[in-house]
Amino acid sequence: MAEIALEEEDCSKTRGCLRDILNCAHRISEIVNGLRLYSRASRDGKQTLVDLNEVLEESLKMVRLATKTRPTKVIKKFQPLDKMKANWGEIQQIFNNLITNAFQAMDGKAGDLVLATRSLGDAVEVKVSDNGMGIPPELLNKIFDPFFTTKNPGEGTGLGLNIVYRIVSKYEGKIDVESRKDIGTTFTIQFPLGRKENGQKSVGR
Repeated sequence: MAEIALEEEDCSKTRGCLRDILNCAHRISEIVNGLRLYSRASRDGKQTLVDLNEVLEESLKMVRLATKTRPTKVIKKFQPLDKMKANWGEIQQIFNNLITNAFQAMDGKAGDLVLATRSLGDAVEVKVSDNGMGIPPELLNKIFDPFFTTKNPGEGTGLGLNIVYRIVSKYEGKIDVESRKDIGTTFTIQFPLGRKENGQKSVGR
């Protein structure tokens, strides 16, 4: 864009190029700042009281900035939640992966991304749903396996959902998936509140 602006003799077109450059610079800055915060939070391992609704909002913002614009409608069904003790960066990594997968499942087509939360008394629940291509039933029991991916070569590492599963396990939560080919997919995560530090893990999938 800068090279085009240097060759452009029409000042109005040059200003348009400069606006595009500035907008992209702001976008890059927001992505980098978000990654810095996420990386720092994950690295230090510090746990604080986390509002899952706030983490979902930040994850949605980051994924939108880091991906191409898609004609996707985002539907938020957030209920007030008790905060859970966790590392912000790790919880954000869960949601970043699930939201990214949802966008990719809709493959740039018009679709709906539904983010829903609710309190279950002694636990909190998060649902991430899309109406994308869905997952074939014969692959559902493999999606959490490391390096398993249905994406084209170079488009995925096959580690995203495995990382999600391991982090959910760390917090003694459970994750379930429901999917129908060409209908869509819903991931449901439940985190217990007031978990014991040395308690038994209760993870389902």
